[in-house]
Amino acid sequence: MRTGLYLVLGLAAGLLALKLLFHDLAGFHARMDFDGGSLEDFRDFYYPTGRTILTSGEATGGFLYPPSFALALAPLGRLDEETAVTLWAALELAATAAVIALGLALLRPSPPLYGAGVFIALTSVPLAHNLHWGQVSSFIALLLLGALACERRGRQGPATVLIALAGAIKLYPLLYLTLPALRREWSRVGQGLLLALVLIVLLPALILGPAGTGEFLSRMLHGLLERRAELFAADNAQALGPVLGRWLGWDGTWPAWLGVAATLALLPFLRKAAQRPLLGFAALSLTLPLFVEPHWPHYFTLLPFAELLVLARGDRLGRGLAMVSCLLASLFALRLFPGGEAYGASGLLLVADLLLLSALGRAGTFDDIDSVASQETGEV
Repeated sequence: MRTGLYLVLGLAAGLLALKLLFHDLAGFHARMDFDGGSLEDFRDFYYPTGRTILTSGEATGGFLYPPSFALALAPLGRLDEETAVTLWAALELAATAAVIALGLALLRPSPPLYGAGVFIALTSVPLAHNLHWGQVSSFIALLLLGALACERRGRQGPATVLIALAGAIKLYPLLYLTLPALRREWSRVGQGLLLALVLIVLLPALILGPAGTGEFLSRMLHGLLERRAELFAADNAQALGPVLGRWLGWDGTWPAWLGVAATLALLPFLRKAAQRPLLGFAALSLTLPLFVEPHWPHYFTLLPFAELLVLARGDRLGRGLAMVSCLLASLFALRLFPGGEAYGASGLLLVADLLLLSALGRAGTFDDIDSVASQETGEV
């Protein structure tokens, strides 16, 4: 009963905050980023690709996703644009709600933190950014949280399948196979990569043909490499390299190597964290911005989950760092800037991420999360 009350209070407070911050949908989209339109990535890239993929075997310009995702968009391409946009918006909202609900179910915090978790998520820049652009980060986050839920119940096979499915939308979720690799579960890593190969290459080859699939993948990889410098220099890129480049006025993409070096330095911590599904998942999620480029704001969709994790399980300093992280990654902070693009240029999302990562790395926080996770999953 108390949990339900706090959930209602968190939902009401979050919706009221959105109303006060943006007034209406037009105000929301105008403030979120440099493009004031709604669901622009779906309108400009996903929907046109869905219309052409089965006829020409090609994606629209700027579609830098695997052929598996392009083919998944084909049913939407058969609809008229406004119907497809409405359906996509409904799917986005449903996925966002499911991410919040599944995150709360996994963490099982105290009743007040249930309400706080809803409020944090509703006022989170990454989730709002994803909804603004009509991006796929909410679907990826849902699949990855589903994988975590399976992992914590000892269902490793379904967990591996869900990671592979997320990788069939965008390639970077396959990095979550690093967690079983750090535990030396090499058969699982091989199964995940094999399944990803089937989803991303072999199944599309049945529809587009081997040559068509090869050309699609070649165009995708060429586009990623060709546009790397452009994407790296974008004001709202949030990976460590781009942010350091903006802060310090460094030219070129070489600062990305600093992120790689930082990731390598964190490997001992990640190896230890990987022994516990919950902690390892959070630690890896917070490490990705160090080296996965360009890391747009919506890539941080799991940030509210990590924030609530530290608020629920951290020590006093860890909770303090999580509170600061919540503020920096919130729509309240965004409203202090002239617009979403200026907020993105500040790199505050990366700072919020690194604060949480440091909280997880503290010995006290680590032990608290470790012991509670063990009690809830029955691990010894």
